[in-house]
Amino acid sequence: MENQHKPPIGCKPAWMVAWSRISDLIGAIERQYESPVGNAKLVERWAEEIIMQCRIIEHSEKRFNEDHGLEDSSDAT
Repeated sequence: MENQHKPPIGCKPAWMVAWSRISDLIGAIERQYESPVGNAKLVERWAEEIIMQCRIIEHSEKRFNEDHGLEDSSDAT
């Protein structure tokens, strides 16, 4: 019998990692908001990171659509 190997497991898709990070950041922002000693500067940085993570998701969706010959739904109005 021929020795067959499965391909190695890859990494998580960027959009999946981005959504997980957004969820983590939202939780951190909520905890800062609820804390009597919350740090507004941290919240601002985390909010900026959420925007960056959203851009990663948009880019990933665009590349997926291009790779699969699908229309880019982000241009729809």
